[in-house]
Amino acid sequence: MDSDNKRREGDGGTYLVIADGSSEFTVALNYAVHLAKLRRGHVAMARIIEPMIFTEWQGIESAAREEARIRAETELEALAGKVKAETGLTPSLIIREGHKHDEIIAIAKGNPALVAVVLGASQERGNPGPLISFFTAKGLAQLAVPVIIVPGHLKADDIGKLA
Repeated sequence: MDSDNKRREGDGGTYLVIADGSSEFTVALNYAVHLAKLRRGHVAMARIIEPMIFTEWQGIESAAREEARIRAETELEALAGKVKAETGLTPSLIIREGHKHDEIIAIAKGNPALVAVVLGASQERGNPGPLISFFTAKGLAQLAVPVIIVPGHLKADDIGKLA
């Protein structure tokens, strides 16, 4: 491992959460922030913009993609401001366009400081959510970091008692 890819001593690494606006995201973010504070680490929030398919109108597709990107930037910046105000941590913001699974794998492979992907489990019985379903099956082999699954029902006080 060359020096550019090494974490600095005392750096607890980066915890990646996927900012999809779900209630599970909030739980995953709270847990990632908690771990980052405990371990002197960082949090990265990623928003993945799924591809839009407009077969006939290229101009509409371009405008829709730009609108989705602006909305993602605005929402992530607001979330980062809230995290900073509440915890003192300033999350890194990542916006990618593509298929969610592929982009998460690409982010993980491209970030040598990444120590874990933190996902919140759905509270829906029998359905942990599409990301957890993928990354606990065939997708897990494509990541070089652990996937931390946080139960979606945990409250902020509960998270503080963990780890």
